[in-house]
Parts: sequence; C-alpha cells; structure tokens
Amino acid sequence: MLERPNIHTHMAKWGLLSGTVLAVLLMTFLSSLDGFGGLIALIFPPVWILGLFFGGIPGTILGAIEASFIKQYLDDAPLDFNKDDMRHYRSSVYRAAGFVPIAMHIFLSLFVAMLAGFLGSGLVYFFVFGVPTLIASAASIYAAHRYMFRLRLHGMRLIGGQSHRKEHYYDTTRLEDGTAYETARYDTDDKRNSTHLVQG
Repeated sequence: MLERPNIHTHMAKWGLLSGTVLAVLLMTFLSSLDGFGGLIALIFPPVWILGLFFGGIPGTILGAIEASFIKQYLDDAPLDFNKDDMRHYRSSVYRAAGFVPIAMHIFLSLFVAMLAGFLGSGLVYFFVFGVPTLIASAASIYAAHRYMFRLRLHGMRLIGGQSHRKEHYYDTTRLEDGTAYETARYDTDDKRNSTHLVQG
C-alpha cells in the first residue's frame, strides 16, 4: 500500500523555501530604501545566506509546528482522499496553518517588549513585521492547500483513479416540511449508506 505523504516533511520544506525567499525580498526592499541598490542585492550570496538564517530556518520550524496541528485534523481522513474530503477539511486545516505564524508573531512582540522593558518596542516590532507575518501566514495556508492536493493525488493512485465510494455526503438533506436527514459516509462499496433522521 502506498504511504500517505509526510505532512511534517512537506510543511518543513515549504517553510524553508518560502521563509528564505520572504526574508531575501524583505532585505532587498529595506536595502532599496537606503539606496543600496535594491534588486541588485539578489545576486549577492551573503544575502541568501542571511535569508536562510533569518527566514528559512524559522520557516522550517514553523512548518513543523503547523504540521503537528494539521495532522490532528487529518488523522481521521480516509485513505482515498477526494475532492469532497478536501472541501470538508480545508477550513480547519487553513485555520491551523494560518494561525501559527500570527500567534508566533504576537508572542515575539510581547517577548521583545519584556526584553526591552518598554511596551513601545514591542509595538514597533509588531507593526514593522506585521505585513511579513501576514505574508508568511498566507504562504502557510497555500502550503497546507498543496498538501491536501497531494493527498487527492495519493488517493487517486491508491484506488486506480476511481473512488470506492459511490456517494460521499457531509451535509444534511432538508425536506420541504423541515425534516432533515443525514447520509452517513462509508469507505468501501461493501458498506451501504446509512441515512438517519437528524434531530432539530
């Protein structure tokens, strides 16, 4: 049986790549404000080394942390992960992926304020690095999206391109008289749908 793609490896790699690129672009932007040359800084290897140190390594760590949260939501996901599964899990997965960078940013802002003994220092850090944090959060959400897409491809390879599930419902069916029925999901063809009345 094909093994499911490793979530920690996936998110760590995306964190390494996106963190490095984001740090390099930020340093390039700041250097352009000082008249250092702007985009020409991209050709200097030390800039990329600094980007790896200040962006890539933290991004890798954040990616691993995000993976731990995301894994909790996807542990019960079926092996033949399909489009319906992706729609069902994506809101929880996106929230987990986007929350970690923002939470870490708030923590570091408070840490800087405590270290400097002045709340203003924390506020300066919070606002200066606020936009890069939002970009990092968006990159994390995209990385999580790509992982779920990999799960879909894995599910297609696992079942030879055809789903073993004839139906797959997560929502309730509500009749005109207000009665709601919910169809239970199943994993293989030898299990039948189970439809039951939803209270309320």
